[in-house]
Amino acid sequence: MSKILYGGLFVIAVVVIVVAWAIVSEPKVDTVKLADCLTEKGVIMAGTDTCPACIEQKRQFGNSFAKIEYKNCDYEPTWCLENNITGYPTWVFPDGTQYRGVQNLGFLQEQAECEEIY
Repeated sequence: MSKILYGGLFVIAVVVIVVAWAIVSEPKVDTVKLADCLTEKGVIMAGTDTCPACIEQKRQFGNSFAKIEYKNCDYEPTWCLENNITGYPTWVFPDGTQYRGVQNLGFLQEQAECEEIY
């Protein structure tokens, strides 16, 4: 019985160490560089100030979010209707492509064809 318990604890310890290492070793995104690039490329984020997913997306950018072209659908409903915004946040690219929901910063970098942001 104790061998099973110790074996289980060992497996849990290994998993915790691997996950912690993955989190610590994840490269830090240069959010200023990414925000500048997205803005230069004409990428817009549509959302609202009270949407939990929008708040999370803004949190990922930190202070750099101030550089993002942002359409608040509570205050700019016509723009949001004209651009078929049906969920928040929605990232709108100049070619009309839209991505709904919280997006990984690396994904946004790839879709906007920004240079490395790490």
